[in-house]
Amino acid sequence: MARRSKPLSDKGRLIGGYFSFIMVSEAFVTNTVTILFLSVIVGTFALPKKIRYVIHGLFLFALGLIPILYTLNVLSFTFGEAGIIKYVVAVVVVFTARSLIMEGVHEEGPMRWVSIISGIIIIILVTVPTLHKLGALTFTIPEYPQIIDQVIYIIASILLFIGIFLSKSD
Repeated sequence: MARRSKPLSDKGRLIGGYFSFIMVSEAFVTNTVTILFLSVIVGTFALPKKIRYVIHGLFLFALGLIPILYTLNVLSFTFGEAGIIKYVVAVVVVFTARSLIMEGVHEEGPMRWVSIISGIIIIILVTVPTLHKLGALTFTIPEYPQIIDQVIYIIASILLFIGIFLSKSD
């Protein structure tokens, strides 16, 4: 008979079916989902520009929506909080904000500046605190609620999707 292992936290989850004896902790699920998610995003840099931008937009949308749904107890997982994961997320968010700026440059009309400014804001909100934590900057942005980042990510992803369809280049 298989021995059941204890979960890493009180909030372990039992996986059904053939593997009903395996207890999976929330930390394991959270870190696994985050690593898989980031691996897919990093792999998109080899794809054509439009497809890459769609995937980056979906990443930003998920990065904003998943923590909100987790806070509202709709989802039982969120993105991992491990140190290296935070830095990888920061790098991917900066590249995604760069995509937003690049699409904004190719857009026509008033959405152009909204996209460019949104991309710049995201880059500042992500890089300044990250560089401060690494000791590269002596100043940082004052603390603010995480919901602000999450809402900005959702709005920026929508702008990136709009930019993909309004762009004059391929």
